[in-house]
Amino acid sequence: MNRARPGLPSLVRITLGVLLAASLALPEAWASGASSQGGGAGSGDRKERMTKRPRNEAELTGGELIQLETMWIPASEPGGRRQYFGMTVRLYPETGRFADACYKAPWVNEALINYFHQHPLEQASQAALDRDALRRALKALVDTVAGLGVIKTITILDGASEPPTENDADLSLVCG
Repeated sequence: MNRARPGLPSLVRITLGVLLAASLALPEAWASGASSQGGGAGSGDRKERMTKRPRNEAELTGGELIQLETMWIPASEPGGRRQYFGMTVRLYPETGRFADACYKAPWVNEALINYFHQHPLEQASQAALDRDALRRALKALVDTVAGLGVIKTITILDGASEPPTENDADLSLVCG
């Protein structure tokens, strides 16, 4: 005897069944659609092409900087509350050290997130990011994580900055 409850639970079961069936059918549809549209490395899909380049060939992109993903860092407010604001970091590798910088970029990203959670800024503004003491502390942290002579300089920008040039975006994609 079927004891299915009327109403919402059966509707949920039906919805889940339809979603499961659709998710199983979509990869086949995408694969057939990609082959019929000429997808792949020659199709002009830049992200697909660039993710296939190994990190040890990072200098072949022609980029000059590695832009890390925008991170949300804490800043103290009066009264002890924390406010979070976006910050974008750009790493400028030394000439001839692009592969080393590329391999270390994710480690630098993680170290910066940890640093800011242990040392929240006093205010959420570009002025707080532009302090020389903060810049020196972050450069020392980057040198510790990436190694001396790998990253020439770093730039810290408030929020999600303007997009880098195409070559810099390609380098950031390879290293990200």
